[in-house]
Amino acid sequence: MVSCIGIDNKCQFFEYPHPKATNSIQTVSAFALNVNQWGNLGRVPANHNGDFLDTKLNHEDKRRENTLGLSMSKLKEDFVCYTEMFDPLVGQRIWERNQQEFPYAIMSPAGRGIPGIIDVWRNKYPRLFKPFSDPHDLVAIVNSITSSHYQAGSLGEVLLSIAVKHYLSPTQANLLINVVTSISLLQTFPLSDVMEKSALSTFLNEDTRFHFLNTRLEGPFWGAGGMLASRHPLLKDETEFARHPVVADLEHFTQKGVLKTVARLPDGRKITIIVTHFQEGISPQANQAREAQAQQVKQMADRSPYPVLIIVDQNDEEGSAAHKILTRPISPDTISYKDIYRALHSDAGYTYDPTDNRNEIAKRKIGNSRVASEKPTRIDFGFTDLDPLKAIVRDYYDTTDHRGLHFVMGLEHYSQILAERQRKTHTPFFRI
Repeated sequence: MVSCIGIDNKCQFFEYPHPKATNSIQTVSAFALNVNQWGNLGRVPANHNGDFLDTKLNHEDKRRENTLGLSMSKLKEDFVCYTEMFDPLVGQRIWERNQQEFPYAIMSPAGRGIPGIIDVWRNKYPRLFKPFSDPHDLVAIVNSITSSHYQAGSLGEVLLSIAVKHYLSPTQANLLINVVTSISLLQTFPLSDVMEKSALSTFLNEDTRFHFLNTRLEGPFWGAGGMLASRHPLLKDETEFARHPVVADLEHFTQKGVLKTVARLPDGRKITIIVTHFQEGISPQANQAREAQAQQVKQMADRSPYPVLIIVDQNDEEGSAAHKILTRPISPDTISYKDIYRALHSDAGYTYDPTDNRNEIAKRKIGNSRVASEKPTRIDFGFTDLDPLKAIVRDYYDTTDHRGLHFVMGLEHYSQILAERQRKTHTPFFRI
């Protein structure tokens, strides 16, 4: 086992020493799920004894980890693709429970998480950290950002209330908070409403704030959260992790990117598998980041000499700019990829629905006010140049806040796809 954890472009490889023999296959199948597993990287250290306090990023994590491990053991697919597996120790434990069935696995680089942010804040800015050093106050800050980081108000109120209680009497603190929270800048209106016409908008929008904080706190702190488990060998020499070229808003704190590898099937044929997670958010900067990230994935996929399967939490809907980049060829000599679900179904195929009463994790994480403003949508996708044969969406609300995708793709035209890729990747367009 090779384990590489850190802020770099190395992946973690796991290999069970006694893999089962597999028979020749005429189809390949994959399961995709955003698992929302933060583990200790989403918690606040409570003391120096290794104890932690949960934040809104955590929700019955141990139970959900066990459920995820059990559900993985029941899967029949060739490949299991997870996004938001932020804590690599959680991913490793789940894989170890299922390593006989899925003897090969890789994970994208991990980050330092909330404990890392707190360590840097405490050591680099001790005087600024002191008013916020109570672990319960730190939980309140994390919860505020988690629920409302699209908004200007709630975080301002939390920071203010924590800070003033260290310097003012309770009466003075309450008076100041009541006065300041009447100012529109600290109210819980969306940033677009409050700041769109403000002279301060350039300096106070979410993208600028988190870019500034990430620089001062020596981030990023979150990994990409990509994980792939496989029944078939994954070729280490053809595996790479590439960070996204553009990020925005809160995701300046992350090192999201593209996890790409090549799987060797029992008959020697190979396919390229890409697992990635695009920028979240609703700002113009977030939209621009997703477009750049889709271009990155498209270029990496087009360079592959083998057929490609792309699994992505796109954080945007079908028909968006990012979706079009992946599904529409730029010219006749470029490669296009089929949206697997849409190639087989005409219904909505929602993969994320925070309004569903069973989706307790979404309600806990983002709060009822955000749930009320959101709508069911399809943001998790599979794209391929293989032949789509089956696509099923299933609930996994006992495990996560997303629905899972089950895909089956045919290999009947594998040789033709290889020849077509050979022809197109040798056109002048690809040599530019």
